[in-house]
Amino acid sequence: MFESLFEKPFGLSVSEHAVSVVQLPETQGEKEFTDPKAFGPTLSALLQELGIHSKKCVLSLPLEASFEHVFSVPQNALPLQDQIASVTPLPPEDIAYDVATHPHALPPLMFTAATSRLGLKNYVDAIRNCGITIQAIEPGSLSLLRAIPFAFKPNESALLVHRTPRTLTWFLLWDGFIFDSNRIPAGPHASNTLLEDLKTSKTFFEKTTGQTLTSGWMAGPEGSVDNLASLLAETLSMKFQAIQDYRLPLKNQEPGAAEAAGAAFRAAGIDFLPFKIDLLKNTKN
Repeated sequence: MFESLFEKPFGLSVSEHAVSVVQLPETQGEKEFTDPKAFGPTLSALLQELGIHSKKCVLSLPLEASFEHVFSVPQNALPLQDQIASVTPLPPEDIAYDVATHPHALPPLMFTAATSRLGLKNYVDAIRNCGITIQAIEPGSLSLLRAIPFAFKPNESALLVHRTPRTLTWFLLWDGFIFDSNRIPAGPHASNTLLEDLKTSKTFFEKTTGQTLTSGWMAGPEGSVDNLASLLAETLSMKFQAIQDYRLPLKNQEPGAAEAAGAAFRAAGIDFLPFKIDLLKNTKN
């Protein structure tokens, strides 16, 4: 029996005060809430408004609720959970995490994503109380990366910067993998912080890999990226191209919309990333 259009798994993104849902090919919407306890009822109401009857989703965590870090792991290193705790505000016993390892780097490079186990449980319980099965949970930065029409190419390196009213998120990509990344809150000094971040990461990357980083992409809503792309190109002596659209046309630029779209692609089995992170599998249910 064929799965109907509105029963296909959907992408779900949640922020502090809003929930966004995207179901391919084009169903999308968002709804605000004021009390964290209202997240579940708000989600149920939004799904009903959109006519989505699916009971399966991929959850994209809020950008501020997940922590990503790239480790170069030598032999006899500290336990990974202790290393993650050293670069996040979370105690080891409250960490839910997952790891993707670069297939070629020596010593091994591991991209780790972590979040609060307790905070994650609150989201999971609320979603399951709506009768929905979570297929996977990933950090919002990876959902965002999937939503941007950028092609991962083997044996190539590039910088990708994404701008929103809330944050500047950047990725240094190498051989289809995340070599380094960071997220910078919006503010009067955000551009300067971004430049210092990228200069440091570029220098470290080139010293570590022996490759020269020459290309970059600047993504974000239309009209928001050209000036910053020019500044980055001049400061870093690199070519930067502007990307002003997403893989799925978004009806609005509300926080979480792009992340929900990226999660929707994964939910539909369409993935543009050569690796996956799933925080659900390392979470005690």
